[in-house]
Amino acid sequence: MKRIKLTKYLIAAVSILLLSCCTSHLSQEYTKANKKIENTLSTAIKNNSTTKSKTIEVPNTIFSALAPQVDLSKQEDEPRFDISAQKQDAAQFFSGLAKGAGISMMVSPELSGNITLDMFDVTLGEILESVRSVYGFEFVKTSYG
Repeated sequence: MKRIKLTKYLIAAVSILLLSCCTSHLSQEYTKANKKIENTLSTAIKNNSTTKSKTIEVPNTIFSALAPQVDLSKQEDEPRFDISAQKQDAAQFFSGLAKGAGISMMVSPELSGNITLDMFDVTLGEILESVRSVYGFEFVKTSYG
């Protein structure tokens, strides 16, 4: 009986010893990897601070051609809308848009197709321009509608 107890204690002691060796080995590997990472990062930071950025000057003619032309004075007075349409008949869409915006609009009887869109805080002009851009529906603004 004493032998069995002694054997149990001996097995437990050997197990603890083996486990502590494993964790010690993993801890050393972790420390090595951590130091390697820190060295790599510090080298990268040093190299980055010595790198000079290149500045490219864009001529005004090119810059003005690329910049969008925005007339803010007209957009501030226009009412803004939230609009949503899911596979809606194009003629019905434009008719509803005219009624909702309180404007006169004539829709060609040849108009066909469906419109799907979700737009928020946009003007009537922005809605029409986006529909033109995506679906190809043309419009003409006149004094009567």
